[in-house]
Amino acid sequence: LLSAKAAAGQIKVVQEYGLEAPRTSAVAGLLRTLGVEGKALLLTAARDAVVERSAANLPGVKALPAASLNVADLLRHDVVVATPGALEAIAEVLGE
Repeated sequence: LLSAKAAAGQIKVVQEYGLEAPRTSAVAGLLRTLGVEGKALLLTAARDAVVERSAANLPGVKALPAASLNVADLLRHDVVVATPGALEAIAEVLGE
């Protein structure tokens, strides 16, 4: 499923989310800048309460640590936005 999303250009990588405090508008702006339309899954390397709270008020947007990634969330969201650390964590779990 991740490979299919990558092939379809549905995985976007950001160096970091750069949020010091919960700001829904900052996440909305980031998604607009990335050209993300529809439902988005934001992945972080570790649990990040600031990112989770910033995304909580946006319909169709969910943030979670890479270790909590599951098939249901991948199917439910059109685009995955992840940090390099999140992608490394996923690769470790999958053994790739």
